[in-house]
Amino acid sequence: MIKPLTDARVTMTQPSTSEAKIAESSFIDLHRAGRLRHVRNPVLSAAVKAYKQRRVGDGMLWQRRGATADVEPAVAAALATWALEHVKRIPRSKV
Repeated sequence: MIKPLTDARVTMTQPSTSEAKIAESSFIDLHRAGRLRHVRNPVLSAAVKAYKQRRVGDGMLWQRRGATADVEPAVAAALATWALEHVKRIPRSKV
């Protein structure tokens, strides 16, 4: 998925494993605390309910293998939430 975007000259930020751990953990913490909500989306709701964590180094990431639903929508939401707080915005070029 990255190559077609870079070929199309889409600017991306690719988080490191440690940043992904922070993103996923923060997302779950925010969700459990009721500080993060989403518009009713059955796919995202199923993904959040299905998550299980696995240890990676000194942190945790979502376990994708063996999940009862596709957790990728929740991973994408976690990374998007993280990016809103941590990624410098690039001004649009005036073409």
